[in-house]
Order: sequence, then C-alpha cells, then structure tokens
Amino acid sequence: MTEAHHGIRPAATRGTAIVLSNPGAQDLYPAEAFAAAGFDMHLASTPEDARTLCDAHSPSVVVMPLRLAGQSMIPYMKRCKDMVGTAVLVIADNHQIDEAAEAMREGADDCLFLPFSTARLTRALKAVLSGELVHHLPLEPRDTQPATPERWTTLDGDAGTETGASPDGLIAQCPEMRRLVARVATIADAHEPVLIHGEVGTGKSAFARAIHARSRRAEGPLVTVDCAGTDQSGLERLIFDDAPGSARVAAVGGTLVLDRIDEMPLDLQGRLLPLLKPCDERDASVPDIRIIATLAGAPSQALAAKRLRRDVYYLLNVITFALPPLRLREGDVGRILSAKIAEISRRLDRAPPTIDSEALTLLTGYHWPGNLSELVGWLRGALITCGDRIGPHDLPPELHMYRAGATLVRDGSEPPQDASFASLVGQRLADIERAVIEATIQAEGGSVPRAARVLDVSPSTIYRKRDGWSRESSG
Repeated sequence: MTEAHHGIRPAATRGTAIVLSNPGAQDLYPAEAFAAAGFDMHLASTPEDARTLCDAHSPSVVVMPLRLAGQSMIPYMKRCKDMVGTAVLVIADNHQIDEAAEAMREGADDCLFLPFSTARLTRALKAVLSGELVHHLPLEPRDTQPATPERWTTLDGDAGTETGASPDGLIAQCPEMRRLVARVATIADAHEPVLIHGEVGTGKSAFARAIHARSRRAEGPLVTVDCAGTDQSGLERLIFDDAPGSARVAAVGGTLVLDRIDEMPLDLQGRLLPLLKPCDERDASVPDIRIIATLAGAPSQALAAKRLRRDVYYLLNVITFALPPLRLREGDVGRILSAKIAEISRRLDRAPPTIDSEALTLLTGYHWPGNLSELVGWLRGALITCGDRIGPHDLPPELHMYRAGATLVRDGSEPPQDASFASLVGQRLADIERAVIEATIQAEGGSVPRAARVLDVSPSTIYRKRDGWSRESSG
C-alpha cells in the first residue's frame, strides 16, 4: 500500500508481519494498521502458506487466531516462537479466555480479543517493533535468559535489574505473580467484568489500572469509586445518576472501578446487575462501561458475612484475580525494596541509600501484614530520615519483635538477651502476642493447626485473633 493512497506516514523502521487468517476474516486486519505500525503485511490462509511466507521474509511478528478452521493453533504458535526474534500475537473470542491463557503460558507475546479496534491492533504491533511487548519475559525463565542479574516483570511490561524500577509497576518474580501479570493481557480486551481480591495492600488498584491500560478501552476514562469511604447517598449519585459529574457518566467508553464493593449497601449492589452483564449483551439503555470490582479479602468471607450479594458475585466471578499476600511472594521483597528505594529517592531528590545486611535480613524475613502498603509507607518515612545507609536502628519495632518471636518459638529456649529481644520492652502485649503467633504459623509452614499445638491453644483461637487483626487492618 502506498502512503498517498492511505494518507499514512509509515514508520521509519519497518518489519514484516505474517497474518494467518480464517476464511472471510481478513477484514479484521486492515492494512493501514500494519502500515501505521511500520510493518509490511502478508496474508496466509493455511499454516503451510504461512510457513512458506516465514521462510521467505523472516517476519518480526506472526498474527494468528487461536483456532483455524476449528483446529487449535497453539502447537503452530510454539513453532513460530522457535524462530529467533519472532513475536506472536494471538486473536481470541471472548469465550476462549482459558485457551488464551494457555497460549500466553506457552509463549504468546500478546492477545487481542474480538472485536478490537484498528487503534488497538496498531498499538500492539508498535509494541512488537519497539521491543515493548507486555510479555517479553516468559512465565518460566528460558535457557537463553541470563542467570544474573535477576530480572522481573512489571505491570508496565518493563524489564529491569535489582537497581532499576518502574514508577507504577508491580514487581512479579515469584511464579504465582508472574502468572497473574501474564493474565492481565489475556483478559484485558474481554467484555466481562473483573473481580480482584486479596488482603489490604496487595496491589488490587495497580492490577485494575493495568487491565484498563491493556484493553480496547485504554483511550477512554478510568474512574474509581471508593465504596468504603462514600455514604449511600453519595454512592447512589455517583454510580446510578445520569447527571453530568457522576462517575456513571464520566466512565462511559471506559472502565469503572468499584473499590471495596462489599462495603456498598446490598440494595445498591442489586442495582448493579445490569452493569455487570458483558458489555456486548446489555440493553441499549445501559451505558458502555466495563466494571472492575475489588474485595479486601476472600469472596467467601464477604458472602458469609452477607456483605456481598450472591447474584452480584456470580456475575463478577467470570474473570477473577486472587492476589497473594507479600509474605507468600518468595524473593519479591528484596526486589521491591530496590525498586521503591530508587523511585522514592528520585521523588525526594536524594541519593538512594544502601541497606546493610542485618537490616535486609529483618526486612525480607518480616511477614508484612499490611503487604505493599505497609512496606512502601514505612520506606517513605525511612528515606526522609535516614542517612546514606539503612540499618537495623532505622527499622520499625515490629520487625525486631517479629524476629525475636520467631527465635523464641524456634529454639524453645530462655528469652534471648540480645538487642532484638530487648526491643520488645515497652511494646504492647497484644503486639507481642501477634508477632509470636504469626512467627509460629510461619515456622510451622503456614499451618494454623500445627501452630496451635505448639502454642497450646485451640486453632479456633488463632483463627479468631487473625480475623480480628484483618478487620483492624481493613478498617
């Protein structure tokens, strides 16, 4: 296609794209989208034709449906990935979410859900050419990935080392978080609502932003309503009023995040039902808004406490993200510290301090009940007051208490007379009790019943105390 014919100025650096298309679906791939992204496009209707084109052109990207004439294309996609430097974009229907997730696990670089706009296709192709694909790091390290320095994936798709950071990214090195980060692109373009749940401070808002940013709605608004901090009349006005200035009006064409949906009165939750149907199945009178809802805790707890309607939950429970607490994200705390120290230091216009080994041991060994919110909150304060080095004296007393409690439980010995245990003096007994209980649970591999036997209490006592601590944290 010529520039004059389409009125498009091709990118300076051009690549080759091979598009494998189902019969009659060629219109899904307008040539102008490829030209605008800097690609010469070649169409193929069979894997054999695509293979011939690949041999002739050494493509930068192959675009293919998840199924061609009813047959899964994942095996062919894996063969394409074996070609050095070739990215793969897969095209999926909204009912193929599980299959799309499998494709992402097997190495697909991005996934577009039908229908997608020309602009969305162009953005994905430009990401290929610029090397900024969402999932340029696989779920499991490949043999070609350098062993050191260690790498991570962020929600912004950045790769870095322990000295780098992404301003808004969530570091994901542990397998479960890497799987969840990969799933963001898989479901971003689906029409269904999304439910994100996890303990306080686990990154639910960051995931909501990432889903919106990767979706076909990325150029539309992202509006968040705090259901816990807004009274009933305010929620009714924001979510159900068609007057200018309401969140309902502001979010049209974009995404509406209902933060802590379980704090919304049940009668108002019932009025959400029309908005929770897939966007392409709603009545014409219902605005074009995609809903993302968050819960601080497990849905089962909200349902049992009658804070969440079952009919609302059933409509939300199509695409869910269960975010793990920081204490279960093995290997992530040190990387988060490195990234956040660099980020916060830039904002404070100061040189990043180092962390001595003893302080790092305390920081990475702590259970962080407030998760990322607690870690980042403490770090902001520490970087304002510390010098060029963070030592044990800069850490909050909870960390010393936690290590002392773990030592006491592990050894079963007399109370140690060291600086760590001395830090317990003057602390509230309730805080010491919590530190010892949590340390015992961790020492027993996360098993509450085994921890209860060590502490000579009933498991129900520990469950009751932990529920109380969770309510205090969320309050």
